Amino acid sequence: MSSRPLRRGVAASILLVAAPGLLPAFAHASRPTSWVVSGSLAGHYSNAVTWLNCPETGASGTARERATLDVKIHSGKPAIYEGTGIALTMRMTPGGSWSVEGSYPPRQELAEDAIGCGAQQPIRCGGPIMGERGGGLPVLGLTPSGSHLLGNFLANDYFKESLTGEACELQGASAGPLLGLDDTLIEADAFVENPAHTTSLTIPRTRFRAGRPFTVMHSAGPDGGCNTPVYTHCEEAGKITLTLHFRRVH
Repeated sequence: MSSRPLRRGVAASILLVAAPGLLPAFAHASRPTSWVVSGSLAGHYSNAVTWLNCPETGASGTARERATLDVKIHSGKPAIYEGTGIALTMRMTPGGSWSVEGSYPPRQELAEDAIGCGAQQPIRCGGPIMGERGGGLPVLGLTPSGSHLLGNFLANDYFKESLTGEACELQGASAGPLLGLDDTLIEADAFVENPAHTTSLTIPRTRFRAGRPFTVMHSAGPDGGCNTPVYTHCEEAGKITLTLHFRRVH
């Protein structure tokens, strides 16, 4: 099952709003400095779910996911900061892995058009975390707001479980495993891209004026995976952290 949030529209909306605020930054020259950004998107996520697969007999299916995310963020071309806004490009390399284990009783047609469930069958699937390009290089836009800069991604890459083959596509199942990156909002929250919780990375302008390297971190926990009546039991745990290292270049 998959209900992955559609965030390209969010990024596009941010671009339309934020880009005009970035343009004066490059037109106003005030002690310009060049900057790059690098970092990571890393953490762990796990869940355990149960669903009623056979109401006729009360037989249930269960599944547990374990995922490790280890995305590397590499610096793009230096961008000029002139006292107001700045747009920083980067490259992202996927990393990490995921696995699901569990069991379920497949639904079956019985005699006289009746429906029942068979014996419990194992669920085993997994693989590497894969990247999904959002179109072009990821871009972090920082726009002025008083004494701070507010950061949001104008374009971005996304990361999810790689569904190789049909190992997690269960035959005769009324539900299935919950995939943390693909089915929930934890990644959107870490990237400050969740439209239901509008927010930004907040950076004091003094960080750029000082000219010294600095780091910004933003963490997110489970969000939205258990907000469904599909599961009779659902629990999530873990945390994903976006870490960005800003560095002046000469």
